Amino acid sequence: MDDITIAHLGDLGHKLDDKATEIFNGVNILMVPVGGFYTISPSLACQVVTQLEPSIIIPMHYKTSKMNQDKFGKLDEVSAFLKEMGKESITPLVKLSVSKDKIPVEPTIVVLE
Repeated sequence: MDDITIAHLGDLGHKLDDKATEIFNGVNILMVPVGGFYTISPSLACQVVTQLEPSIIIPMHYKTSKMNQDKFGKLDEVSAFLKEMGKESITPLVKLSVSKDKIPVEPTIVVLE
């Protein structure tokens, strides 16, 4: 879309192999599960981010207070991933607007509300 590559890793349950890393090479925006339990752990999510080196990282599939705690209470909160990434003080955004000329040079984590 407008020369921006977006990858949604769904319910990924493992670190990426060399072939997958090659396929996703050059991704601008990476949506990565970080909650563990049903998917990869915050630590493994950090490794996947390192493998792909995206410009924008959007964590997903993590525990929030709005979820049914009986079903999803074992998920980690996004703060566990942010701590692994060394970015503990990120303010969630309501919306993210991106254009090719505004893609950050340094990897940027965006937490959406």
